[in-house]
Amino acid sequence: MARGSASGSTSATTGRPRPAPEHGERRAHCGRERHASHGRHAVLLYDDERELARAVAEHLAPALRAGEPALVLATGEHRELIGRALGEDAAACRMLDAQELLRELMVDGHPDAGRFAATVGARMREAAAGGMPAVYGELVAVLWRAGMAGAAIELEALWEVLADELRLDLLCAYPAELVGASEDQAPIRRLCGLHTRVIGPPNAAAAVLATGAQRDFPRERTAPRAARRFVVAILEALGAGELADPATIVLSELATNAVAHAESPFEVPVEPVAGAIRIAVADRGGPGGRPLACSGHGLGIVAALASAWGVRRAEHGLAVWAELPR
Repeated sequence: MARGSASGSTSATTGRPRPAPEHGERRAHCGRERHASHGRHAVLLYDDERELARAVAEHLAPALRAGEPALVLATGEHRELIGRALGEDAAACRMLDAQELLRELMVDGHPDAGRFAATVGARMREAAAGGMPAVYGELVAVLWRAGMAGAAIELEALWEVLADELRLDLLCAYPAELVGASEDQAPIRRLCGLHTRVIGPPNAAAAVLATGAQRDFPRERTAPRAARRFVVAILEALGAGELADPATIVLSELATNAVAHAESPFEVPVEPVAGAIRIAVADRGGPGGRPLACSGHGLGIVAALASAWGVRRAEHGLAVWAELPR
């Protein structure tokens, strides 16, 4: 079994595979997990408005029927469509105007964290006092449609922190053609990386994620666990859910290395390459400028699971990457 080096190497792949979820199984993720330890933040890529309304109604209905809070933050047109799809359940759903909320929280073309907390955050905290809130929000989609991709990603990041803190069951949505038509794929990678699950019509999620996704993580002990959830979500969206077990082991070793050795925030890109999925962890040098460790027991595990791995220079430190064959 060959070990890796800066130029990469090969070895056999081990790890127990598990079946990838079928597209139709996405409905099961709308069930209520009353004791979830963290929030869920999914993104739906939809083809038409009626599909959107049905999906949002299915997302909210279990909470409404269980007497738990449900909120919709959407445009007037979509609030009307969602209300029709909910039928009698609509009376118990709190509807909020997305454009009005954006006027309250945006400053100089960017979301203000303090204003977000005072507007959206305050409403979510109020709802969370009555149970685990099911939420549909399209504030980010409104910004994206207006050509404000950077502001949209900033706002999505604020949502992600809030969803995790309050254990929100949060659904966002974008027209598949809107994100698929973007010439610059970097914002798409960032956007998808800020969700725990990417769902949509057959092949839509995989098409949008054709160049992969990436997400930044802070220098915290809980960061490797959050990174594992992110990687599994992207693998499933890419139709590579069978790689979840070896991928989480590889990611754990690389992310723990970044937090413990480099003492640094880190970035995790996940991307399809020829016949494989490449996962990397790029550190930022740490407070003392120390890079990721390039050897040791942890990377021996990576070498055992990956078909190839290696080390490259990143913007502020090093990136260790591993490829898992499909």
